[in-house]
Amino acid sequence: MKPKLKREQTAHEERLEKVARFYLHGETQAEIAERYKISQQQVIFDLQFIRERWRESSIEKIEEKTAIELAKIDAAETPSIDYLIHIHVLEFYFVKLNPSRRNS
Repeated sequence: MKPKLKREQTAHEERLEKVARFYLHGETQAEIAERYKISQQQVIFDLQFIRERWRESSIEKIEEKTAIELAKIDAAETPSIDYLIHIHVLEFYFVKLNPSRRNS
């Protein structure tokens, strides 16, 4: 990335952060536009961009948390191999090796 482009991108990110902060603190779009010497329409574009970025970020976090919770549920519902072996050993002992216990 060229230095000028990187500088412009950094300045844009800083402005977006400040626009969001002042808007969340109750400043109007017109007040923000006046503060940064930009048009109110540019503030509207910035806020739309910020909302979309937040929405995408929220969706990613929700998908990540959902995957983690589903993995926990899957792990809780899936018996361990040791447990299954233990059940089969007991079944073998009580049913195959000791048929008299089957009817008790």
